[in-house]
Amino acid sequence: MRRPDLATYFGTIPLVAPAPDEFQWAPDGTALTYLSSAEDEEGSKTLWRLDLVSGARTLLLSEDALLKASAVVAEAPRLTGYAWFPDSRRLLLQHGGRAWECCTDDRSDGPHLLFEGGDECVAPLLSPAGDRLAFVRDHDLWVLDLGSDLIVRLTADGSDTVLNGGLDWAYWEELGHRSQWRAFVWSPDGSRIAFLRLDQHQVPEYPLVEALSTHPKLTRQRYPKAGDPNSIPRLRMVDAATGSLLAEAEPGTPDGYLTPQFVWTPDGTGVAFCRLDRPQQTLELCVLAPDPEQPDGRVETIARFADPHWLNYTGPAWHCPSGGSWPADSFLWVGETEHGARVVLCEGRGDTLSATPLGPENHPVDTILALSAAHAVVQARTADPRRTTLLALRPDGWTEITPEPGTHTAQVRPDGQGLVNTHSTVQSPPVQRLLRPVAEGIWHAHADLHGPDPGWQAYDWARVEWHTVRGPDGTPLQAQLLVPPDFDPGMPHPVVVRVYGGPHGQQVRDTWLGDHALDQLLVGEGFLVWRLDSRGSWGRGHVFETPVARRLGKCELEDQVAGVEYLRRLPGVAPDRIGISGWSYGGYLTLYALTHGPTVWRCGVAGAPVTDWKLYDSIYTERYMGTPADNPEGYRAASVLEAAGALAAPVLLVHGTDDDNVHLQHTLQLLEALSRAGKPYDLLLQPQQKHSFRSKPIRRYCHQRTLEFFRRHLGHCSVDC
Repeated sequence: MRRPDLATYFGTIPLVAPAPDEFQWAPDGTALTYLSSAEDEEGSKTLWRLDLVSGARTLLLSEDALLKASAVVAEAPRLTGYAWFPDSRRLLLQHGGRAWECCTDDRSDGPHLLFEGGDECVAPLLSPAGDRLAFVRDHDLWVLDLGSDLIVRLTADGSDTVLNGGLDWAYWEELGHRSQWRAFVWSPDGSRIAFLRLDQHQVPEYPLVEALSTHPKLTRQRYPKAGDPNSIPRLRMVDAATGSLLAEAEPGTPDGYLTPQFVWTPDGTGVAFCRLDRPQQTLELCVLAPDPEQPDGRVETIARFADPHWLNYTGPAWHCPSGGSWPADSFLWVGETEHGARVVLCEGRGDTLSATPLGPENHPVDTILALSAAHAVVQARTADPRRTTLLALRPDGWTEITPEPGTHTAQVRPDGQGLVNTHSTVQSPPVQRLLRPVAEGIWHAHADLHGPDPGWQAYDWARVEWHTVRGPDGTPLQAQLLVPPDFDPGMPHPVVVRVYGGPHGQQVRDTWLGDHALDQLLVGEGFLVWRLDSRGSWGRGHVFETPVARRLGKCELEDQVAGVEYLRRLPGVAPDRIGISGWSYGGYLTLYALTHGPTVWRCGVAGAPVTDWKLYDSIYTERYMGTPADNPEGYRAASVLEAAGALAAPVLLVHGTDDDNVHLQHTLQLLEALSRAGKPYDLLLQPQQKHSFRSKPIRRYCHQRTLEFFRRHLGHCSVDC
């Protein structure tokens, strides 16, 4: 057996074949479709159909077939998104502003191009009847009649600063959960469309320069930094035939947010949405509906929640369907309790609202995945926060769908009557199974969809040791140590501490670690890899998160230092050869550790790091820090730039020059501060790479440079131990 190396991870054939994704159920429940990636460097996609009655699998479409059906285009179309027509016979395919219709029967003559929307076209959405297509082009909302090819423009004020039905960068990244740029939805009867309008004319611009061509290209990104003006949001409801305005809602507080996930109520009379104030400490669940006596319609506030630190926005309220097990006119919401996030069943309105927690109190909830008349399917933690499970919740009880230890995620059929479960553990790659309820509280596997290639067992994977560390305030902190399969605790090994540490991040999980390339490569070189979830991270409830409020970096570093003190006492650890590495927030925490705990670490590698929070986006930063104006001391104390002169260990800085998330400005300002302080550094800039490096050769090169850096500064176990 051999250990995974650079060639293993970055060769032409993936180490473990990618699992299928983009699962969609036919509306009549007879079929399941999904996209599968080819085992090649391009990762080209194919579209498959699984017959849920016979179990037969059929190849529906390849990207080559899609290319033949396209007009002349600048780039080959990719299968990146699709949806079923209501008749369960056709699929809507979409990519790069183009849309195709594809029949699923054997008589199909291939995909039919419906329209070319241009590069600025936001993903189209079928009407409930499947006869029209709504889409965004040139920042305006349009509707295409598929029978007559007639196109109606519903809005006329779209521009580079006014976005109708689409999101700006900050909304997409921080409130839209990076799921899609689309921000519009049809009413159940197809007569109206609700959409978000964002006016970003006050939002400052950041220049992104593509410098590899002879004449560099400049892109101006609207990006609100902490304290800057944000986009001004409006939720609008219009007639889908004429564009006439029927109702409109505003944030309700100065500089507040309207969250981009909104849904029509089950009876189709109104749109349920959320208002969030700018400090993100108060959230209102509301319903917008037309009112003949009010030109802008009426907004009803049905519930209000508040938190002195911040509120974790988990999505819109789920309005319970009638005619099932749920009380009439009720809805589900994910709310914080002393035991962590819980699904609560809400009845009534305003002052008469009652909230009943559902499910076991020792299973904090991550998210609601689906809601039917019979039950809600949710993803939750087990009593062990390193593991997740899927639960079916009812008003009178609950069922654990996936009792097997490990990590479970799912894509769920909209009516909750089936799901694709992806399950893995630290020692076993992901397996995908189709599960369906066969009786109340009983779910069975209907089909195996994907499993790892047996070849994965031919490698010596890192072995995992679980640890619990007491933090400086006595809080138990979860940690894991990756060691070689033939680990000799009598021989001292250098250690790399891998950190993230930021809100909503969780490192220590019982999930497959074979795709953590850098971890496995480090272990293969003789290093140990240590991870610890400090206070502020996800999975342990809101009380565990909030110590970071208004002072990012401080308690995370205290917990990481406590972890290193524990680590140094373990057999097989070289106590004076410990480095640190992280990306994004982990890059920030790496630099914060090297400047605020300079004697703890021998060296560090920081990728795409935040170096001062006044340079990062408003929605994320202000949630935890407030604004620079109301918390100047917190910003100063959390800044790496302010402490650059304290750097005492070698550091490698890595950044993509086209990073539109953590701008290159962060690293450039740090370089200036380090130069003024006379501090040496190593620098690796990657042109045309964004926040995550997508190019396989670039990722291989960066991993190689990282390994060389740690060999140079921590020693190589096989040589020096």
